Amino acid sequence: MNKKFAVLFGAVLAGALFVTQIRAEDHEGEAGAGEPQMPQWMLKTDAHKKLAQSVGTFDVATEFWMAPGDPQKGKGVAKREMIMNGNYLQESFKMNFMGQPFEGRLTSGYDTVRGKFINTWIDNMSPVMSQQTGVEKDGMLIFTGDEPDHDGKLRKSKSTIEFKDNGWVMTAYHVEADGDKMHMRLTYTRQK
Repeated sequence: MNKKFAVLFGAVLAGALFVTQIRAEDHEGEAGAGEPQMPQWMLKTDAHKKLAQSVGTFDVATEFWMAPGDPQKGKGVAKREMIMNGNYLQESFKMNFMGQPFEGRLTSGYDTVRGKFINTWIDNMSPVMSQQTGVEKDGMLIFTGDEPDHDGKLRKSKSTIEFKDNGWVMTAYHVEADGDKMHMRLTYTRQK
């Protein structure tokens, strides 16, 4: 196992050094010649700055619609930090849900090649990793993906994030033939 890892790590390192050398040769004779240049797609964008604005600790008011009628309400706490040299946002979320401790982790980033935000979600109640891709539109983030329903079958999902003065509201929908059905709303408020 360790030998395979060492070979893989060596191959990745060699590839990175090769790309760096090519970039340095491309710029010979220019100011800063010989200094490694990062390809444009590897640079952070305004989208990364937007993710960084949500770093901090937040109180989260939760509303879940498990059936028609009034939602099941709760409260949680989310701690958000930038990781991996500021390339990704990571959220650790905790609350009590249905009488049990619930813990989840969100990783969010902006993929400069695809031109989309990408979210992954894992939690302690499910062995399923959820993934959504999103775009910014009219000042909101809109994500789409697949998630399991109560029978364990994948169905289309959609989430919107609407920014407020001191946080944001994330609303999640099941995408169905007769329209989007809201099933969760999380209201994030920055702790003072």
